[in-house]
Amino acid sequence: MSYAALRTVLFGPAGWAVFALATLASIAIYAARPDLVPHGTDVFFLASPVRSIVAATIAMLLLGFAHEGCHWLAARLEGVPASVTVSRRLYLLVLETDLTRLWSIPRRRRYAPLMVGIALDLFILLGAQLVLLGQPGNRAAAALAYLQVAVLIPQLFVFMRTDLYAVLATATGCLNLWRVTQLQVRTRLHLASAAHHAELTAAHQRDREVARWFSWVYLAGMAAAAWFFVVYFLPATVHLVSWLAHALAAADLGHPAFWEALGFGLLALSSRLATLYVAVRDLVRTRRNRH
Repeated sequence: MSYAALRTVLFGPAGWAVFALATLASIAIYAARPDLVPHGTDVFFLASPVRSIVAATIAMLLLGFAHEGCHWLAARLEGVPASVTVSRRLYLLVLETDLTRLWSIPRRRRYAPLMVGIALDLFILLGAQLVLLGQPGNRAAAALAYLQVAVLIPQLFVFMRTDLYAVLATATGCLNLWRVTQLQVRTRLHLASAAHHAELTAAHQRDREVARWFSWVYLAGMAAAAWFFVVYFLPATVHLVSWLAHALAAADLGHPAFWEALGFGLLALSSRLATLYVAVRDLVRTRRNRH
């Protein structure tokens, strides 16, 4: 099958219809069977909580690669170069596909590459739901459903430049909504320099129009993210480091418990350490570009 034919099948009316049906089916299942709605305990699907977390972390990584791979493939089907990189959204580590060159093609052709990752997540969730309908006690399917819901809900956080943010920017006809929103926020908070004011004045009119209301969404989202960081993320990180230190100190070097605790601790902290590395890397790049 040629690229053109594959693009027609996946991104044409039939593909969008299947995506819509899968979305409605998933919502309908949870509405009809609220007992199947994922719970935090579902992630502990193995005999050992530590092994469950390790397995879930690896599964999230593989699912993330699959999600971004769909973005990459969809962009290539549209004839647009794309690349997958390790990035961050605030203090969270993410895999991210650079789709900026999509803005070189007509707007209607951008939606599929932007939405295809969410489509994959929804299809995987629906598959897990169908398994649970037939096998209510399937703990692996329950854990998979939990993981998929955990990655789908944050897509609604458009202030973090999620896939749905890109869809919103496309639908509103914006060219650089994120940057203009930042400039608008600086202006509202009286933190804008003369250069910032000049950049905002020179920005595309549509970006400035949408940023007037999107900046409030951005501010509310950033406030919520700051609250979550102080109340949950930072204390959880401190607790994890403390637990790891005590577990390693209490266990004998030759005992399996020592190595299990060390492996779990390093895996659990790896995303935080990688996020810190990416933040430092981005800061260095920004300073180099200024010079």
